[in-house]
Amino acid sequence: KKQVDFSLIRHPVKLLKRLLKENASPGGLAMSAAVGTFFAVLPLISIHTLVIAYVATRLHRKKIMALNIQHLCMPPFVPLICIELGYYMRNGRWLTDVNLNTVFGQLPSRLIEWLLGSLIVAPIAALLIGIIVFSAAQIFRQEN
Repeated sequence: KKQVDFSLIRHPVKLLKRLLKENASPGGLAMSAAVGTFFAVLPLISIHTLVIAYVATRLHRKKIMALNIQHLCMPPFVPLICIELGYYMRNGRWLTDVNLNTVFGQLPSRLIEWLLGSLIVAPIAALLIGIIVFSAAQIFRQEN
C-alpha cells in the first residue's frame, strides 16, 4: 500500500516542484495550465472546478495542474480587470467608481461586462501562464 505524503501541503514550493517534474512534457504541463487559466477567468460562477476538471479530462490534460492553476485567477483581482475592460468596451470609458458595492453589489448588471472583458483577458492570461509554466518546467527539467 502506497503511503500518502501530506508534507507537501505544508510546503507549497515542494508541491510546485513536484508538479513541474511530473511525468509530463513541459508542453503538456503548459497546456494544462493554459486550459485551467482560460476557464478560471470566465464568469462561470460556482462551477469553475467542475468545468476545468471536465475539459482537462476531455482534452487528456493533467487535471491537477489545471485545477490548481485556477487559484491565480480568484476574485477580486481578475474579475475586476474583466469588469473594467468590459465596461470600457460597452461605454467607451473606464469605470472610475470602483469599490466593492460597484463590482459585487451590482453584480447582476456587471455580468455582461465581466463576460465581455473575460473574452479578452482569458486567452491572454492563458497564453502568459502557459509560457511561464513551460519555461519553469524546462528549467526544472534541466536541473535534473
